[in-house]
Amino acid sequence: MAREFRNNRAVSKKALLAALIVCAGCASAPSLEGSWLVSDAKNMPPGSTVKMTFAKPDSMKMHIEMDQDMGPAGKVKIKADAAGTYKYDGKILTTQVDSVKFDLSAVPETYRKMMEPMSGQMETRAKDEFNKQKQSNLTFENPDKVTSKNTDGSVTTLTRVKA
Repeated sequence: MAREFRNNRAVSKKALLAALIVCAGCASAPSLEGSWLVSDAKNMPPGSTVKMTFAKPDSMKMHIEMDQDMGPAGKVKIKADAAGTYKYDGKILTTQVDSVKFDLSAVPETYRKMMEPMSGQMETRAKDEFNKQKQSNLTFENPDKVTSKNTDGSVTTLTRVKA
């Protein structure tokens, strides 16, 4: 009986060890799913905010707010929303922006009337600019902070927005 108990215990230890080894491989990589604030974004005026949201299976949205100097009107907050797709393989993030829409409602009427006829061109140029930087090498500092090294050598930081 004692021998049977030792054999069962040895089998149990081996089963537990095997389960731990298998489960170690089960730990998933940190997820991009959710919303992130982007700091040090290239080509953005100081004080700008960029919020990126990644959703399953491959949907990506960006909300951008930036202060634009409008001469005599002073600084005006311009907002833009972009949408597209992404692919993340655990190291490389590849993005494709499909649309950009500017919100000029905070721009003084005189300037807004001048800008509205050009908004389509502005949106196309912004989309093209986003798509120049299609791939980034991501490093998770922790589950809520990511460093992104871009193909142009610039580095940005993404910080998860807590719900």
